[in-house]
Amino acid sequence: MIDISQIGINQLQVLLLLAEEQSATRVAARLGQAQSTISGDLRQMRALFGDKLFVRHARGLKPTARMEGLLPELKSLFRTLQAIVEPPVFDPKTANRTFVVVAGDYSEWLILPQLCAALADEAPGIRIAVVHAVMGRAQKLFETAEIDLALSVPRLAAPWLKSTPLVEDTYCVVARRGHPRLTGPAITLDQFCNELHATTVRDDNILEPTTTDRTLAGLGRKRQALYITRNYSSALRVIEQTDLIGMGLHGILPLYPKLQAFPVPFDILPMRILATWHERSQADPGHLWLRRRLGEVVRQGRTNLPASQ
Repeated sequence: MIDISQIGINQLQVLLLLAEEQSATRVAARLGQAQSTISGDLRQMRALFGDKLFVRHARGLKPTARMEGLLPELKSLFRTLQAIVEPPVFDPKTANRTFVVVAGDYSEWLILPQLCAALADEAPGIRIAVVHAVMGRAQKLFETAEIDLALSVPRLAAPWLKSTPLVEDTYCVVARRGHPRLTGPAITLDQFCNELHATTVRDDNILEPTTTDRTLAGLGRKRQALYITRNYSSALRVIEQTDLIGMGLHGILPLYPKLQAFPVPFDILPMRILATWHERSQADPGHLWLRRRLGEVVRQGRTNLPASQ
């Protein structure tokens, strides 16, 4: 059995070029090497394969039967090596790929439908598989390469992950239309704190204080949550059917006509969603195309978005 550790890629390339050029002189010129180097490589290969590999004839060097048998395999080997070292090409029209995305209710309502509409026209072979996971678990899924992308609020995106801003939306207070105590165009901070709430928690710990709770704590105030969930749509459905109130986002109000909105009676930063991914996907052509396309379709559908990669 031949010891393949004795075979160099350069020597195999010499054999392939000798079959094409039928001249050690021309091969040396193509490789920018001395003819003696080419002859030395051929001697080593002859000894290793136990065959002359090339014999002289009227027009130069002619492959032996052994060498003729090696040529298809050598050509296949170098095509494979070329594919390995060349940058991968991504064509959305012909791509057949599944991207696993962590997304919450908001993203599934307002972001992913826009993306899917674009994909149906431009990349019908691409599939978006949505995983519902809090960001703490999503970070572990990134580490094990089980997900490709996460749509998350900045506070829950780990600093070792890559990310770019995608969506920004402003908060409002929501209650059902006809709420017996909230009848004016606005509510006070006292009213907000005195009502029972339905709240949504994005952390791993379901009892973790929310952004609203932390903001109220900074004011020396607090609210009482009767219903706590990780599912934003569930919280809004509960608010629609009870006298509970909660925090809403202006972007989703058209989807809930039974809700009425009030200005938030304290200062709170807008909600932001980032597109987040692992560094291993940073230069992947398919992943890069998806990120860019995601940013484009979201910007086309909204006017309050920062630039997205």
